[in-house]
Amino acid sequence: DPYGWYPSVRGHAGNGFMDMGTNTNGSLRHQLNCTNAGKHTLTVRYTSPSKAGNISITINGTKHTVKCEKTATNEWRKVSINTTLKEGKNNLILTNVGGAGMYIDQIIYTPEDFEEEKFLVTVRNAKGGTATASVTEAVEGQVVQLTVTPDDGYAHVGWELIHGNVTVSDDNTF
Repeated sequence: DPYGWYPSVRGHAGNGFMDMGTNTNGSLRHQLNCTNAGKHTLTVRYTSPSKAGNISITINGTKHTVKCEKTATNEWRKVSINTTLKEGKNNLILTNVGGAGMYIDQIIYTPEDFEEEKFLVTVRNAKGGTATASVTEAVEGQVVQLTVTPDDGYAHVGWELIHGNVTVSDDNTF
């Protein structure tokens, strides 16, 4: 959906996403021409706000069925399998075997020895106190604890998210 047909769906990567619908007979087919054959992690990024479901991931004829948890609106999650890619053409078929309303926005092939991407954690200075993060960088999905120390006469009233796909829990854990 690169043309904004789903204005209520936010947080997807790149130009858009694939609406998998609820039909268990429909499939998304993808072909990868691989020059780095060997063991890989194949990751599918999805959102499924209506209910949990299952997708079938078939790579070069080998089928894996994975559970996709129900997500919050505009929350994107990942499921992964380990696989071996061959040099040349590799064929992938994703099938929504659970029939849950689901959107797919990324298929990621990561070589086994590739380090997971890390993102900087930046807490901006604010008048009236300080905030610090438990780490300076984190991988996607990692919990980051923020600590607030208000100056005398000030109180912490909330957070303002400037950039990123962040979920705040009740105990202010990100």
